[in-house]
Amino acid sequence: MSHYQKLWAELNIKSTMLTSMMESLQEVVPSITLANQADTLLPDYRPHTKHRSLLERIKCNSLEDRKEHFAKRRKLDGILACTESE
Repeated sequence: MSHYQKLWAELNIKSTMLTSMMESLQEVVPSITLANQADTLLPDYRPHTKHRSLLERIKCNSLEDRKEHFAKRRKLDGILACTESE
């Protein structure tokens, strides 16, 4: 148990030191942002697609459009069946 307490203390000290270093660096260079810190936890992660709002996404045909499409298709199938039987 004492090993884990020592390890925790060391990591906590390192974390505190790094946090203060990043904050002081950000005061010197304000354009630096403290974002993307979690990216180091997932080194191979790359977003595959860009975010697209719901209104910009591709939409399917409406139910009415689909009904109309299949109604036309049934009429054509009926016409083709009649011409083939003659």
